[in-house]
Amino acid sequence: MFMLLIFATIITVAVVFIALWVYFDETTQCPRCKKFHAKKDIDAQWLGRFEKGTYIGGGRNRRWAIIPHEKYTVTHHCQYCHYEWVTTETKKLYR
Repeated sequence: MFMLLIFATIITVAVVFIALWVYFDETTQCPRCKKFHAKKDIDAQWLGRFEKGTYIGGGRNRRWAIIPHEKYTVTHHCQYCHYEWVTTETKKLYR
């Protein structure tokens, strides 16, 4: 029983580690040359601010809240093949 618990813990940690590794590698990958950790942010332009409603809390504390967001266009540059691409990012602003 103890060995099964150790084995399950090792498998869980390995799966979480691999998932985080894949996620962070894909977010820094160049879309043209596909190399990892290639993305460098060059410029960010503010597009505007908007508010989005969502439920926060749980149980009896659940309530509707308006959360402000800001939207940006970000220009990225690959440090290997020098390709440039643009993405749109949204950031939550907490009060």
